[in-house]
Amino acid sequence: MRKAVVINAFPFAFDGINIQFLTKGSTFPPDGQPAVADSSLDGLVKAGYLEEIDGVVMVPEEDAAMNRAIIVSIDKRLTDASDEELMSIVARSGAPFSGNLIRAELVLAAKRQVVAEAQGASPVLGMKDASDADTSQAPVSEKVEPQSGGDGVKESGTGETGPTKVDTDLDLDGLKKDELEEIAKDKGIDISDAKTKADIVALIKAAD
Repeated sequence: MRKAVVINAFPFAFDGINIQFLTKGSTFPPDGQPAVADSSLDGLVKAGYLEEIDGVVMVPEEDAAMNRAIIVSIDKRLTDASDEELMSIVARSGAPFSGNLIRAELVLAAKRQVVAEAQGASPVLGMKDASDADTSQAPVSEKVEPQSGGDGVKESGTGETGPTKVDTDLDLDGLKKDELEEIAKDKGIDISDAKTKADIVALIKAAD
């Protein structure tokens, strides 16, 4: 609705019957009166009775009532919110409160953040709580279980580990002395009395 201010007093009948005297400085049309045709308003402006108010957009009463209801409901919601809820809202600004909090200031900060978001500000939502911590790079402690059939150890019939029988398919004679010594060590064979490679081979075969 176009609005104007009266710069020279004049009478006007908004319903075409009842005349109303409009004083200098009053708004035109007055609150509660219907909108005036653009041609009539332009004529009064041209005649020097009115000066149009630029950029004034009147909100229909139904919309104005809804806007008031929105304000009241949001205000009540934030006023009744717990400190934790308010801090969560304020944290979306990227600069959460810390230390001793004065509730009135916390409520005001939350209202400012809600208004800022309604005006297009992007909330900061990247913060994670402890339950969301990324543990993908955290070291994992693993218990290494001994595997049966490993080098030098295999399960016996009683479930205890002991020296493994020598592989009869192994060409012991073709191995070097240090390799034979390593095999004997792994098998738990005492070769302290062996003086030659042949002695070691004999002791290993005897363990079978």
